[in-house]
Amino acid sequence: PRYSAHLEWLLGASELAGQDFIEAVFRSGWSKLNKDQTRAIEGLLATFGDRPLMFDLLREQLPRQIGYTIRNEFGTIDRYLGMSYQPILSDEKVHRLLVLIEDQTERVRSRLEEEKERARLEESAIRINQIKRCAPDLLEICMVELDPVVQELAKACASQDAKTMLNRLHTTKGNSRILGFDGMRVLTHELERNIKDAQNANTPQDWVAVTAEVENIQTEWAELSGLYEALILRKKKDQGSRPAGDTGASFISQVELKSLFDGLNSVLSQPESPTKRVETERFSAALQAGSFIRLDSVKDALAGKVNATAAQVGKKVKLDFNLPEIWVDPTVRDALSECFLHLCNNAISHGIELPEKRESIGKPSEGQIKIELRDGPFFVDGTISDDGAGVLIEKVKASALKKGDVTLEQFAKMAPEDIMQLIFRRDLSTAEKLTDISGQGIGLDVVKGNFERFGGFVRVENRPEGGARFVFRIGKIAMPDIARAATPLLKTMANLVEDLRQMAGELGTDMSMGNVEPVPGIWVGDERRVMSAISSIVATWLGSGKSTCKTEVQKTGSEVIINIERTSGAGDLASLPLAIRLASPAAWMVLRQHKGELEYDGNRMICRFGLALGQGQVPTVNFMTPAARAGGNDAFVDSLKKRMGPIVSRLGANLVWSTGVGPSDGDCDMWVSKELVNLYANADEDTLQSTFLRILDSKMGLQT
Repeated sequence: PRYSAHLEWLLGASELAGQDFIEAVFRSGWSKLNKDQTRAIEGLLATFGDRPLMFDLLREQLPRQIGYTIRNEFGTIDRYLGMSYQPILSDEKVHRLLVLIEDQTERVRSRLEEEKERARLEESAIRINQIKRCAPDLLEICMVELDPVVQELAKACASQDAKTMLNRLHTTKGNSRILGFDGMRVLTHELERNIKDAQNANTPQDWVAVTAEVENIQTEWAELSGLYEALILRKKKDQGSRPAGDTGASFISQVELKSLFDGLNSVLSQPESPTKRVETERFSAALQAGSFIRLDSVKDALAGKVNATAAQVGKKVKLDFNLPEIWVDPTVRDALSECFLHLCNNAISHGIELPEKRESIGKPSEGQIKIELRDGPFFVDGTISDDGAGVLIEKVKASALKKGDVTLEQFAKMAPEDIMQLIFRRDLSTAEKLTDISGQGIGLDVVKGNFERFGGFVRVENRPEGGARFVFRIGKIAMPDIARAATPLLKTMANLVEDLRQMAGELGTDMSMGNVEPVPGIWVGDERRVMSAISSIVATWLGSGKSTCKTEVQKTGSEVIINIERTSGAGDLASLPLAIRLASPAAWMVLRQHKGELEYDGNRMICRFGLALGQGQVPTVNFMTPAARAGGNDAFVDSLKKRMGPIVSRLGANLVWSTGVGPSDGDCDMWVSKELVNLYANADEDTLQSTFLRILDSKMGLQT
């Protein structure tokens, strides 16, 4: 073909002379053409020598614009070329073809940007309408609750934690559905489904694709948050309104807060002692209560969400609360808010019948959900009940059998109340079809995880009068970080007795203490935190004032058990020192982290906790010394064995001695090299015992 020099630049090619016309002009953008266009191009040559009618028919299908991707030494260039076609006639027949090609790249890019901006504005308009349609109070509280959930979703994705991602996606999807955020709901639902599909197919997650979907969710959330900030929050701030859930009240006054700081500073100024460590821990735990917020701040948002969910499925629901004034850590409030929503959704989806169904069986058309909470010094107890159909055990069995979690033989040995608890298992759902509200098998798994995360539990039961009841307990504060280490069991029990005596004296209680049996063994845990926790728990139970009690501390199995019996008088809880009262919730969480339990029976309290290891339960330790040929000193070994004997016996441990040529020789826990001979020869018993305990810490993988 004949062509202008400018064409080489347009097509990103050179030396076009002699090339096939179709190959030279169209092949680079061939994949972007449709079938009609490619057929028209291939039929062009057949029109040569024919009358122009055939060409005119084909011209309607020829591409008017084509996109090129040009690669050169400078990189990749996307170019858009406009094309027009004109036949050159001779004797009224097509003799040649004139193709005019122009660079339309800037024009096309400008149009694409305009279309993109138009789409963005349309999406923003949709989001604005969604925000404006929401009830203001419900919107504000949901936005506050969702923000950390979306952040946690991104963190879970970064650590490739699919389980946490599913939990957070389920929560985000539920709130988005209630708020009418359709874009957010669709994005979270699709990602949730993709992750579960990979799990069900037992194939690895495509974390590149998952990350891209999470980024889309974050982008959508950022758009919604920005519009919410501009349309609602900024206006409320200008008007001086309080943030959602902020009652303006504080759990402790500024005077009380200052007294706690003063008390902590006073303790820190004292010389080092076991008592100082316990008191420091108590004041630190008490200061955490300064951030407590009222739990009833969840009521309005939850009521709005429940009404919205019920309306979506064509049901009528009345939500009742019985909430005394309860103060908890904000993280606990958020966890309970999430649990309440999932449990109410569960009641609406699985329990409460449609109005016409309820009326046909003699029930009022409006279903009832009731949330009742009871406050305590250490935790919050509660129930969520409904008057629906209850938990259908046969449906639970069928779902568990289908999933393969439980066999028929296992079911035959299970009580009905145990079968009901299977609904808390991940991926188990009794829903007949998959919806935004139910069928994923995730909601109740999230509930169980939240209660256990804060030292509590949840179980379900059918009410005798009809419907289901969820019974739960949750701590008032987040689990503290625990640094576990092995300590001599006898020493731990003796320290505990001394702490209890001192605490009783401060309260005005006459506490008689039984003898502590000298049991060989070790106790594994965070001694500083446990000593403070138990004294706070016992003090909260005893109260302040004149009373007498008998106390016994003993080891039973792998637990240390404190048995206290009040023999006269009754303490006053209100007059307890502020630090003890405020440290109680944290004390309970520390106890739970040590597998602790509390039992009350009139004037008796039993507190049990672990982990106490006695004779035969403590791991065996291997001390290896240099063999004689490697410079070993037999006299030293004999002396060290004699000195270690009482220590090992006191700790209930088993020490095996062997010889070798180095620390990598055999199963060596402690290589007693020649360089350590003089050190251990002059070490006192406490140093030897501390060394042995550190070896046990390492062997048991403890955090020290």
